[in-house]
Parts: sequence; structure tokens; C-alpha cells
Amino acid sequence: MTIANEPLLSHLATQGAVSGTMRGHTAPLHFGDAAAEYDALTGSAAVAPLLDVTSLDVIGADRARLLHNMCTANVNALTVGSGTEAFFTNVQGHVVGYGWLYCRPDRFTVDLIGGSPTELIAHLDRYVIREDVQFEDRSGDRVTLLVAGPTAANVVGALGGAVPAGLLDNTETALKLTDGNVDAFLRRVELTGSDGFFVSVAADRAAALWDALTASGARQCGCSAVETRRIERGIPLFGVDVTPDNLPQEVDRNQQAISFTKGCYIGQETVARLDALGHVNRTLGGLKFAATTPPAELAAGGELSLDGKAVARLTSVAQSRALGAPLALAYLRRGHETAGTLLQSTPHPAEVVPLPV
Repeated sequence: MTIANEPLLSHLATQGAVSGTMRGHTAPLHFGDAAAEYDALTGSAAVAPLLDVTSLDVIGADRARLLHNMCTANVNALTVGSGTEAFFTNVQGHVVGYGWLYCRPDRFTVDLIGGSPTELIAHLDRYVIREDVQFEDRSGDRVTLLVAGPTAANVVGALGGAVPAGLLDNTETALKLTDGNVDAFLRRVELTGSDGFFVSVAADRAAALWDALTASGARQCGCSAVETRRIERGIPLFGVDVTPDNLPQEVDRNQQAISFTKGCYIGQETVARLDALGHVNRTLGGLKFAATTPPAELAAGGELSLDGKAVARLTSVAQSRALGAPLALAYLRRGHETAGTLLQSTPHPAEVVPLPV
């Protein structure tokens, strides 16, 4: 959690937020009814704080060229108002950052889905020699809210803002609050579904924006429901589901995040070799368990074994409302990754399920 979030979290405490621990930091888990909050995320509209998303601005005349040479996405193909998913890789092809890039009139903004802007800046800066590129960590002065659900566009539009239409489309707009307008950066994302938006404003305006969004029809939503829906959608977090131990193709976001035709970039040789080989030895996927609630053994980092050999390592676990069963994101060994595969594994049997659900 960044310092910028602290005034918002203090405000949410006055709104009935029930806090607990999530990934090592205190977070507003729910507002009294996590099930109803999940239903709003999937059936109407909800607003939630984002504590696992941080932002980095990349400015300067050579910004596109540098980013194009440092990630798996075709940054040069972006136009103002469009975006792409991407992995940042090191020279060995391992993932050192993961997120979404947005092309804006005078900069690129990178939403890091987990991870630290400081670490990514240090990685990128090693490759800046004479290029006109500067990096700005916006985590300390900007707060981002998630507004998601089938009627989320109506909620945002009610504040007078321009609403991005396509996935990862983005725009800068003014939103009307009771105490005046606020400049906001909007982008359409799929963290909990394709009908969601990230809305970023100056930290001192986040509480007022929260109140305006709830007044426009968004239900207050805690991190528990967002986490459940994230896992159901199969969206990974860097540092949780993706680490520097991983190669991009293992995360199974090839279509969304990897261009195999863009040419050279840092780590491209490894990515191209894996593409030519046709497979990786493990793939991130979904595992559904037969238990009514997640057994104690089903925790992130746990392994499932079959015939004495590890076949799955869990990274994120939740009680899926869509499936009515425990659901995990897990790295599945090659030969066990096909949807419908039944793993008569220990300590618990599981079924590989397609994501999103």
C-alpha cells in the first residue's frame, strides 16, 4: 500500500469498511456483505480501491522506442488512446514486470499489476544511454479506483466523463464532483471483467471521487470480492502469480501480451525459441477443488502431487462464487494442463478448468 492511499483508506473506514490482512498489508476486505459486493461486480456496478496496482509514467521523445525495445508488446503499433498488455523481460527472457501500457498524447502510462515501479524503473534505466526518456513513479501522488460491472460505464458517464469504449482504450477527462471538477485518467480494463475501468485522480481527490461514484450507483466493494473475481478471470499478479522465475509463455497470456513479429527486444531470443519449440514445461491455469470451502492445505505456494511427482503449484486461491467451489490459479506441468483433466492428486483431487469463468 502506498502513502497516497492512506487518506482514502481512512475515509473508507468511516464508510463501514471492514479491514483485514491481504498479501501482507492491511486492506478493506469488505463493507459488511462480500457476497453482495461480488454480485455488484458481476451484475450491476461496484467501486473498489486498488492496492495491488501502481502506475509509472514514461515521458520524453524516445519513450516509445525504449518501451518497444524492453517489452513483449508491439508498442510502436499503439496510437494515442490505445493500450496493450505486456511483459517486461530481462536478457534471459524472464519476467521482471507485468502490466498494461497506455499511449497518451505526451507520455506512456504503465499500470503494474503487482510489483514496484521502483524496481521496474531501475531495470529500464540500465538501458538508457543517450535516449530522451524520463520515468515518473506516480504511486505517491495518484490514487486509482476500480469501477466495474455491466453498468459501470453508466456510473462513470453520469459524472460527465468520456468513457473509453475498447479494452485498454484510455482517455483524460474531467469528472463532475459535488465540490467541483476533477481531472481523471480513465482506461477500460479486464481485471474483474471486460466492463471495468481504472479511474485515477490526485490523491487528495480520491475520497470525493469515491463518494461521487457511490452516489451515481456504484456499490462500495472491498478487496475480497475483487480478488475472487480476479482469480476467476485468470488475471495474474506480478510477485504472486508471476515472478522473475517465470518465462512469459508460462503465464498463458500470449495473445494479449506477446507479439511474435515485432522484432528484437530484451529477452526476445528466449521467447522466440520457446515459440519455435511449441511448448513450455508449465502453464498458469485454473484448478477447481471438490471441497465445499478451501481446505487448510490449499494455500498459495502449495503443491499437488500425482504418483509422487509434483503436477501443480498453487499461486492464488479463492472461494469461487461462479463455480461454487474453491478455485486456484496454479502452474500445471505439461501433460496436465488441458481443461477437463482430472487430477487424482494429493493432498486433494482437482479438475483443470478453463478461465475465465
